Amino acid sequence: MYLLKGDENYFLDENLKKIVQEIKENLNEEVEIYHFSFKVNIEELIGAIENSDIFSSPRIVILRNCDFMNEKSKVNQKVSEDIIKLLSYVSDDTHIIFTQYVEKFDKNFVPSEIFDFVLKNAEVIECNKMNEKMLFNFVLNYVKKQCGEIDEMALATLISNLPNDLSIIISEANKLLSENKYITLTMVENSSFSLSSKIDFAFLDALIKFESFSEILKKFNEQVNFGQSSAIIISQIAKTLSDAQTIYFYKKDKTKIEDICQRMQIHQYRLKLLNNFLIRVTYEKIKIWIQELSKLDQEIKLGIVDENIGLETFIVNLFK
Repeated sequence: MYLLKGDENYFLDENLKKIVQEIKENLNEEVEIYHFSFKVNIEELIGAIENSDIFSSPRIVILRNCDFMNEKSKVNQKVSEDIIKLLSYVSDDTHIIFTQYVEKFDKNFVPSEIFDFVLKNAEVIECNKMNEKMLFNFVLNYVKKQCGEIDEMALATLISNLPNDLSIIISEANKLLSENKYITLTMVENSSFSLSSKIDFAFLDALIKFESFSEILKKFNEQVNFGQSSAIIISQIAKTLSDAQTIYFYKKDKTKIEDICQRMQIHQYRLKLLNNFLIRVTYEKIKIWIQELSKLDQEIKLGIVDENIGLETFIVNLFK
C-alpha cells in the first residue's frame, strides 16, 4: 500500500505513474486498474479490493482525494471501521495507492482515522511544492533531459511569470522547446504568456460572475482555440471551486474576512467575487462539481472522453 501526499499535483501524478509502471513491470502480466476519487461508493470499493480468487488478474486500486480521508467529511463511524478492516486484510495480488492533495497549514483538512491508519501502514511519498531555488534547478534539469537548454535569465523570467504549479510550468517549457531546443530570454518575453493570461482571466472572470452561460462557453472556446490544454483549464476550474469551498469552511468557522484573505493569500476584492459566486451557486452544487470535474479529469487521462467535448459538456451541465 502506498500513500502519496502533498500540495504539488505534478509530483502526485508523476509518482503515481511511476508506481503503477513498476507494479506492471514486476508482475509481467495483465493488470486490472480501478479508480476511485472524492465521494467513494463503499460497496464498489469493497468489490474492487475483496473480489479476488486464483483466476483473477492482479489489480491496482487507485484512490484520489477520497472524502473518508478527511475528518471534516464526517464519514459514518461504522463505514470508517469497515474501510480500515478492509485495508487490513488485502491480498498479495491487490496493490492499493492513495493520493491525497494536502496544502500546508490547511485547516480544512483534518486527518481521519482512515488517513492515520494508511499513514502508519503504507509506504509514504511526500509530493510537496518546491521553493524558488529548488524549482529553478528542477526546471533546468527537466529542460536538459529533453535535450534542450535554457538561458538563466529566460528560466528566471519563465518561473516568475507563472504560478508555482509545476504542471503549468512544464507545459509552457514544452511549448518553448517545441519552437527551439535552446530557450532564450527573447523567446520567453515574446511568448504568449501575456495573451494567455488575459484569456485565462477572461474565462475565470466569466465563470466566477456566473451570469451568462453563453459568455462562459465563449471564453472557454477562446482558450481552446488559443491552444490551452485541458489539464490547465481543468486546473483553473478546480482552483476556483476549491477556493470557493475553502471560503465556505472559513465562513462556517466565523473567520474574519481579513484573516481569510491572509490565509488564502488573495486580495479582498477576489474574496468578494468568490463569496458572491459561492452564494449564487450554493455549496452543495460546488461539492457536486468538484466530484464531476475529478471524474472528467480521470476519463480524459484514460482516453475515455474527448477533452474538448468533455469540458464543454461539463460547462453546459453547470447551468442545469
